[in-house]
Amino acid sequence: MERIKNLWTMFTLTHQNNPKVVWWMALAALGTLAVFIITGILTTHIWPWAITGVLMAGLVAMIILGRSATKVQMDAIRDQKGAAAAILQTMRGGWQVAPGVAFNRRQDMVHLCVGRPGVVLVGEGDSASRVRQLLNQEQRHYQRSAGSVPVQTVVVGTGPNTVKLDDLSLHLTKMDRTIKTGEIGPLFRKLTALGSSKPPMPKGPLGGSGRVPRKMR
Repeated sequence: MERIKNLWTMFTLTHQNNPKVVWWMALAALGTLAVFIITGILTTHIWPWAITGVLMAGLVAMIILGRSATKVQMDAIRDQKGAAAAILQTMRGGWQVAPGVAFNRRQDMVHLCVGRPGVVLVGEGDSASRVRQLLNQEQRHYQRSAGSVPVQTVVVGTGPNTVKLDDLSLHLTKMDRTIKTGEIGPLFRKLTALGSSKPPMPKGPLGGSGRVPRKMR
């Protein structure tokens, strides 16, 4: 029941921002079902194919809903301070994230991420060059404690040598694996124990606990 409630909440919020999502879900589901039924007729095994078609149609509809919900979330936080941190904290796959481990008076931020690729520092701000300076400083700081584990940097932005906000999760998950899953937790605790002051988090996607509201997940 909890999952159904969350799914309905996600559908409602997505539909409010994108009413066409219902039509896209319906077309995708009906198209998928039609393919399976036609295949069943041609192979004279219509019922097994029809049952499988119903299940696949539901799955396709959920995929469409999930992608639409993600787009709505992105549009809601795209131009707000801390948008990258909000995305990082929704990542799966064993990632551990500490938002706002470094900042400057221009509210450029660096977020610490530890996962299978090792240590990744993600920077966001209004100026890519200024963010890179902050990242380089923090990279030297964390590399001394990370030892042989590589400390990589990512700048979120739209210019050259940056990663778009929409592509941030995929970019991190495609990085080469350098450490084992069991090493993530101890390394993360070691690095966060170094201590650093955090910025006063701006209102928006980082408000309160710094996580994306549950209803938008």
